[in-house]
Amino acid sequence: TIDCIQNIFDDTTPQQLLTWRAAAVALPNEELHDVVPPSPIRIPRKAIHMTGSSSSSSSPIVPRVESIGHVDYSVPHPNTHSEHAVSMTAADNAHSPDGEYSMSENGEDSIQEFDSVSVTSDTSLSASNSQIREARQQRLFVTLQVRCLVQRSLIRAIDHILFSSTTSKQQSSRLYYAAAAEAAQLPMQSASSGPATASASPVWASSYVPTKLLQGQGPETPILPDDAMLPRLTATQLLQLVHVLMATHEFAKMFNSDNEQRTALWKAGFMGKSKPNMWVQETESLLCILRVLFFMNTDPKFESCLSMVEETLISVWRTAISYFCTLSAEKHREEWTHVLLLLFHNLRRLGPERFTLHLLHPGAMVLYSLVTVDLKPELRCVLRDLLEKIHTRACRMLRHASRSTTPSDVDLHS
Repeated sequence: TIDCIQNIFDDTTPQQLLTWRAAAVALPNEELHDVVPPSPIRIPRKAIHMTGSSSSSSSPIVPRVESIGHVDYSVPHPNTHSEHAVSMTAADNAHSPDGEYSMSENGEDSIQEFDSVSVTSDTSLSASNSQIREARQQRLFVTLQVRCLVQRSLIRAIDHILFSSTTSKQQSSRLYYAAAAEAAQLPMQSASSGPATASASPVWASSYVPTKLLQGQGPETPILPDDAMLPRLTATQLLQLVHVLMATHEFAKMFNSDNEQRTALWKAGFMGKSKPNMWVQETESLLCILRVLFFMNTDPKFESCLSMVEETLISVWRTAISYFCTLSAEKHREEWTHVLLLLFHNLRRLGPERFTLHLLHPGAMVLYSLVTVDLKPELRCVLRDLLEKIHTRACRMLRHASRSTTPSDVDLHS
């Protein structure tokens, strides 16, 4: 099943979104053949049997145009009227000193007629080609839109298979409401203090969870229902799914970062009146990746591949933060709200050893670049708590290091 999902992802990736150009919609030969009229027919003089009278017993070979581009050199019927014969005059010779003639049905030179028809044909040809290109472009755009929808559906299908259909959405909502409560300092209902008494509390305040739960130990793993497949898959299978999701995530990032290409597609009519984007694919795939990796990071079943999981997780979240800092569109940054909340929340709940591995490292300095970004209040409060914990942990390690004779005496568990 996982191999099938990967094959579908590979086959439906809309690669042409990155390479499409307006002039790239070419016409195939078979379509051009149907709309391009041939050049005027010129026939050598020696190929025509000349006769002085139309009533001669020997019938001349008269070229008959049966269709565009086809001339039939056949002997006409004896009863053919003389007006259908071709008469050659001295005036004709004056028009064609090289011995070739443009033949017309009434026997007169047709060069001027063909010139007139040529102008009309060029105009008609240009209009026909334009219509064909427009039709082919619309078919291409519809195909690309369908592929984008398939990619988004596959991302959600993977999330539903691993975590069930509502678990991820409920977790994202709960983390957001908890962060909003911290940011606004709203009273929250807890098991020890009873219901909140503030009359100004909103209706949805009861769905908040106590702050102390968000500051616990260990990355939060949502409570999985019985139909969730995440605990039943092996490390190899889960990492393969992570690889598939990372591929579609990187593709969405490439497309969203190419503002010039998106503008060209928008002007060409792709995806309606708004500039096309793949923000949903970009964020939902990353959310699923982080949930899977944080789950594997804490499950003893994956102890044998913990170093690989840890390395992948660190690379993923640091790359994600670096990319987020480059975003200029406010709506694009808003799409990342749930991603950052999940990341900050799980990072600040890491145990001492893994917290040191993730955050007390020069590579984690990318986290401090977020202070220059205009973040939502919910994100600022969670980031503030995370940075305070990093500072506290670093100061504690420095104090222990100064009291110890060797670096090995540093107690990372304190």
